[in-house]
Amino acid sequence: MVDLTNNTVMHILYAAKKYDVPDLQSKCRSFLSKIMSTKNISITLNQAIDFDDSILQTMCLDFIVKQSDGVLKSDSFVEMSRSALKAVLMCDTFGVSEDQLFLACKRWAQHACESAGREVTDENLRQTLGEDLVNLIRFPAMPMKEFSEYVATGTFLSQTETLNEFRSIAERINMTSFNNRDRITSNICITSGTSFFSGPFSKT
Repeated sequence: MVDLTNNTVMHILYAAKKYDVPDLQSKCRSFLSKIMSTKNISITLNQAIDFDDSILQTMCLDFIVKQSDGVLKSDSFVEMSRSALKAVLMCDTFGVSEDQLFLACKRWAQHACESAGREVTDENLRQTLGEDLVNLIRFPAMPMKEFSEYVATGTFLSQTETLNEFRSIAERINMTSFNNRDRITSNICITSGTSFFSGPFSKT
């Protein structure tokens, strides 16, 4: 008897895609969706991206949006690939505040630095994330208190960036290159201009 695991089914899905067996692909995705958890969602999203399975990617992002707090705090979050983390940061919808998402990104980068034997400094954390990911963090959307406590006390942003962020938050006018739109708290995940609907909502 075959013991079906996340990894086993992912490889079956890969074969089903390679040999164009749609019914088997659907069954694999259905199985994977039923066993998704905060412990395995990072690896599942990694593999969905590696296998270029956009349907499974959407299912994973939908789960992450709904279970944001648990996913970000899980031990396995730091195992998320850079591409997967970028997909998460591209979501216009999320279940936790922007400052908590920022702290999770720093934890991810810290793990990457430690794994590579690099010193954990704000400068190295930013370099590890890369500017394309850093630019997806919505610093102007953070409340003043949280920005002051979690960002401004360090050197993750330059002095000029920090000053401009303070002005942006205080005056509610974006004076930076960072996105200042609040992420929406709902069941809709929007990435790269494409909406993924998971509930009875409609885009207006």
